[in-house]
Amino acid sequence: GENVICMDSHILLSPGSFDVVPEGEHLYQGPMRSSLNKFYTHWVPNWGKNMWGVWGPTVSTLPKEPFEIWAIGAGFLCFRRDAWLGFNPKFRGFGGETGYIQEKYRKHGRKVFCDPTKIWTHLFKQHDEYLNPISDIIRNYVIGFKEIGLPLEGISLAFGKSAVDSVLKTI
Repeated sequence: GENVICMDSHILLSPGSFDVVPEGEHLYQGPMRSSLNKFYTHWVPNWGKNMWGVWGPTVSTLPKEPFEIWAIGAGFLCFRRDAWLGFNPKFRGFGGETGYIQEKYRKHGRKVFCDPTKIWTHLFKQHDEYLNPISDIIRNYVIGFKEIGLPLEGISLAFGKSAVDSVLKTI
């Protein structure tokens, strides 16, 4: 097809999520439903919970049109097939993609949008810890940040300088 989605196995999409297809070379994500009538529409670029990004405040009313955001959790992304920039092929395991992939789009002169028609829901509590090695998350962030030219200081502050130095010796 002309349009592609990347979606975690623990995500449900609301009916109508593809009534409006992605346009241009941009990356689209949807708001995450946090309760029956509350939604998260974006992340703030701070480190928290082993990820680069924390949830912004919830809203009760969604805008009618897509709007530009920094990022939102990468459990659901969509784009035109010919616009996909790809994850770094050296990534492995879980983590390191959120923030990185959105910044990669911006570095290529593209935009990241929250499309209010693409509502998604987690099938587990949003604060549960992932059962994945922290070493994969750190490794992926270091690889991704180096690829797109971001400083590694934020990763060092979030995970420790020695963890980042260990990764740098192996990549």
